[in-house]
Amino acid sequence: KGAHYLATGEIDGEDPLALYGEHAADHLRRLDSFPHAGDLILNGHTDPVTGEVVAFEEQVSSHGGLGGQQTEPFLLFPAGWEADAESIRNSVDLFPLLDSWRRALQRDVA
Repeated sequence: KGAHYLATGEIDGEDPLALYGEHAADHLRRLDSFPHAGDLILNGHTDPVTGEVVAFEEQVSSHGGLGGQQTEPFLLFPAGWEADAESIRNSVDLFPLLDSWRRALQRDVA
């Protein structure tokens, strides 16, 4: 019932990305920037009531798609460690935090 043009941000009709959170278009633009991204990228529908994801094969979940329970990831770490969770939106944002923890642990062991 609509289209979201990633290159321009223009939305025609209903935004098909609306159910997938405010950063969905950013994630798809990032995926499209990869040199080896597919020419065609398909995203199955997510049932907003059950959280089930339509998949192309029998599986319980999906990996790397939009929607479903995977849109609410978590990182479990000791309470004494610091993290600015609000600034983390993808793996590029997460790596510096994990790397800083690794370096701090290496200093503690040395």
